[in-house]
Amino acid sequence: MAALPTLDIESRGRWARASNATKQVETSLGNPLANFSETNDKLDAIIKDYQGRAKEFSLEEATNYAIANNSTLKAAYKSVQSKQWSAISDKRLWWPTVSGAGPMGDITRVPTLPLVGQRYASKKGGTYSTSSLPSQPLSSYTVLDSLSPAIQARWTFFNLSRGEKINSSTESAKAEELIFNMSARDIVLDIHRDYYKLYSILQYISDLEHDYKNNVEQLIESEDKYNSNATLANLNAVQQNKSTLYNQLEVRIQQHVSLIEAATALSSKMGLPLGTLIRPSKDFKLRPLGAWPMELMETIEHALNHREEIKIASIRAKSSSHLATSLRYSYIPTISLYGYAGYSNDSGINNQPGTQKEYGSYMYGPEANIGLKMNWQFDGTVAAAKAKSLDYESKRFEAQAQSYRDNIEAQTATAFAKYTIAKMSLDTSASALKNALEARKTNMQLYKLNQISASSYSTTAGAVASASQRYNKALFNYNNSISELYRYTSIWPTGISQMIDNEVLVMKAD
Repeated sequence: MAALPTLDIESRGRWARASNATKQVETSLGNPLANFSETNDKLDAIIKDYQGRAKEFSLEEATNYAIANNSTLKAAYKSVQSKQWSAISDKRLWWPTVSGAGPMGDITRVPTLPLVGQRYASKKGGTYSTSSLPSQPLSSYTVLDSLSPAIQARWTFFNLSRGEKINSSTESAKAEELIFNMSARDIVLDIHRDYYKLYSILQYISDLEHDYKNNVEQLIESEDKYNSNATLANLNAVQQNKSTLYNQLEVRIQQHVSLIEAATALSSKMGLPLGTLIRPSKDFKLRPLGAWPMELMETIEHALNHREEIKIASIRAKSSSHLATSLRYSYIPTISLYGYAGYSNDSGINNQPGTQKEYGSYMYGPEANIGLKMNWQFDGTVAAAKAKSLDYESKRFEAQAQSYRDNIEAQTATAFAKYTIAKMSLDTSASALKNALEARKTNMQLYKLNQISASSYSTTAGAVASASQRYNKALFNYNNSISELYRYTSIWPTGISQMIDNEVLVMKAD
């Protein structure tokens, strides 16, 4: 749109020149709403595209969908299952072991006797000669067809190292479950926060559109005044109203960008299909949530007693300590109950001086043994050094737990302060918005009566936009501060715990 020409009036008393300049201005006005309408249509097209690609969710539906489809949460639970089965595998070290074996249960002997096959051996030599006996030649041949099935079983009932290893893996599984809970709490907070944010943006856009229409009406009013009385004051009124509309369009453009960003971020966290966005349900209203039920010190104490980060660090300290003890106990002998049973069927030549048929024989029958075995090994204190390393790792986790306590205390206190401030800000911003709307209505009437300038009305119109933005922000901050308090004190909002339990049952079945 072409810029408005500047009136060149050397003297206010020279009506002819002023009238000529006024005609130039009037001629250049053309269609003053064309540029506004074009931009407004483009913004409407963005909203229509968003509405077309968006699927409606209530806050509860969005939370439930995210819990069921968020990839981060699914990965966290798979890690839980991995640790749980690792602990189960260590517990099964208590179970007896059974394996197939060669004769006498020795599957490591060399040569290893086959289950089914042929054994062959050929040895030759002689005796040493003495003063009374000459040297005699010796020979030994073995050519046997052998069938030797066997089985061995071992149950190690005394192994101090094993018990501590089981304790360590059990603690690790507990820590992983807490990490899953922590991931779920983060996702719930993110979904609630982003849902409130998305609704706030949509509400603010709606408020801006309403204000925009009011200001367009005011622009038309000022143009009518100018067309009927082309004075500098009336021209200034047109320009002031246009400036207000240009500022509003800039804000609306920014909010439309924020809308797409917020909808995309929330859709991604929910795990929606590619290209699908979310919009809040039509019946959702961002109202102030109920008041936080605890005082400051009670809130901090609850957080310190229930936050997963502290528990995880403490549990990992215990896990490392148990594993260190397990390594030290590895120097203590283990005692096992051992049993072996087998059957052998050999035919052929077995350790005979020749390979002729007359040396052939066959033997068959069962064999078995049972008893105790003791095993002890020494690795040159390698395990002891590793145990010392784990001791320091345990102390590191203990120090980390204390660090978490300090940070969580500060974080919870800050969240409580934000809640307190947001509660006060909500009341004042609501009153400010109500007052700004009434002031704009009054100013519009006064302007029509020529009792105030265009600048006064533009200031009032800008105040309404600012007050609306502050109220929406205060409402978001209030609800978000309560959501943060739920997260930072490790308290599930109503109904969320049951959602998590139901989804865990589904993920267990996968």
